[in-house]
Amino acid sequence: MGELDGCGCFQASPYVLAQAFEGHYPHVWAACWYPWAFDAAIKLRRGDGRSALNLAPLLAATFLAGHPQEGYYLLIALGAWTAIDGLASIRVGKGWQALGLWTTWAGILLLAIGLMGIELVPDAMAQGWGLRGARLPLRVAGRYHVYPINLLQLLGPRALGGPAEYFGHENYWESVTSIGLIPLALAMIGVAWSPDRRTVGVG
Repeated sequence: MGELDGCGCFQASPYVLAQAFEGHYPHVWAACWYPWAFDAAIKLRRGDGRSALNLAPLLAATFLAGHPQEGYYLLIALGAWTAIDGLASIRVGKGWQALGLWTTWAGILLLAIGLMGIELVPDAMAQGWGLRGARLPLRVAGRYHVYPINLLQLLGPRALGGPAEYFGHENYWESVTSIGLIPLALAMIGVAWSPDRRTVGVG
């Protein structure tokens, strides 16, 4: 039931819908791997070692399916979760468990990088044939950001106006952070009532 609710919330997420309506399909393609990646990470956290082999290609697919920023966001989220889990193990005197966890994740990342290299290495080799003048400078490529004011959109996708009357930073399509009120309510219920509150709070 939880997985069904999660899938429904993901498909109806205002962020996903905004990207689809604007034609930013590569964002959606990459983000579609998120549920699979989090499922594999949760199973790995519960001791299912086979999930490590599943997680590496999922991370690679997230990077290669569309825009790479979705892959970066996923790595940041899962990396922070892993780091906190390791520190919690050290705090209770289980340093060996933290070392094993971090070593497993290092192996996952190396395997994922190797899989990404299948596409990224030929792309890098072909850069010399491209138009050098057409390359975007770093300041332009990193132009779009999510600002603190965008957190108001968690309460509603039109908190800062719609696409036509948006008054926040940059533009509506690149900055919308709304995930819908139902996922927010479910997250709060999970944090308040889950018997495994540490897992819910970190995840």
